Amino acid sequence: MSVLNTDLLRAVETELVPRVQHLGFAITEHQEGQSFDNATVTLASGDIRVRVFRERGIVHMEVASVHSPHAWVDSAVLMEHLGLSKDAGFHGSSVGEVLDGIGSFLNSSSADLQRMFDKASFRETNRALEILRDQRSIRRWGS
Repeated sequence: MSVLNTDLLRAVETELVPRVQHLGFAITEHQEGQSFDNATVTLASGDIRVRVFRERGIVHMEVASVHSPHAWVDSAVLMEHLGLSKDAGFHGSSVGEVLDGIGSFLNSSSADLQRMFDKASFRETNRALEILRDQRSIRRWGS
């Protein structure tokens, strides 16, 4: 069965946006791969950018500041940084389940994310997240 790349866009439009639009989140970008089922949908609100992407059938979430738009942070690193989990993140093969988790997370953590990624704080935040990402890599794969 072939999966259409626009399915991710439609799912974000119908399942995620209605849950987070009151926070100011709106879709700003959408890209589709030319092969497989790869697709990316980016949302933004204030200083936060959220990227939902599907690669090899797995849906993931990353976050970045609008002030450093290419410094994407995996949701698992972000969750650990916020003290919510050392192992959790938003990824899986069920688009609906991943989007449900992202919606709940953004509703409960949007104010913290806005503070972390605002113009005054994003450099310090990005540095702390880079250090944590490297520490997680060492924990997982060794030095």
